[in-house]
Amino acid sequence: MKINEICFLQNKELKGCFPHEQVAGVRWLEKETRRTLLKPKGKETALLVMENPLPKIIPSLEGGRPAFRVSIKTSGYVTQLFQPTPITLLEKDAARQIEAEVRSLYERGLKLGVDTLGLGHSFYRRFPREWHHLNQEGVLPLTPDSLKSIEVEVKITDGGISKVRQRKTGADDRR
Repeated sequence: MKINEICFLQNKELKGCFPHEQVAGVRWLEKETRRTLLKPKGKETALLVMENPLPKIIPSLEGGRPAFRVSIKTSGYVTQLFQPTPITLLEKDAARQIEAEVRSLYERGLKLGVDTLGLGHSFYRRFPREWHHLNQEGVLPLTPDSLKSIEVEVKITDGGISKVRQRKTGADDRR
């Protein structure tokens, strides 16, 4: 099965739908995600399979306004390597892309007036009294400044000897 588009509901009302490619960041926040393919954009260095992302939304209050930090940890492996690339670079590129996908999802939600990351729910769980004071018709008002940071930690656990050959200095450069 393939998902063609994702639609967002709020207070039993359809707010809008997006093609799946435009809201790829949702996969990093879903607890049901077991495996997902990631092809870091740019130089097209590798094809990665990322497994079991662990998202965490950390709500806080800053100056009486809701603020959020999103943390995502995931690990994966290389399935195809298009050009020799150090694992550390693959991890950095993957983390950058995951962060961009989640940020894009948040920004698209702001345009629709929808909490696409579920920030309001996490705020309600941590600060129920403040949520009741701040919500407007059952929805926590979010701004571009509400999302303070998205921290992504990627660990490539297996590159396969034939796929990723890490170079060392000196005599090992002959390989």
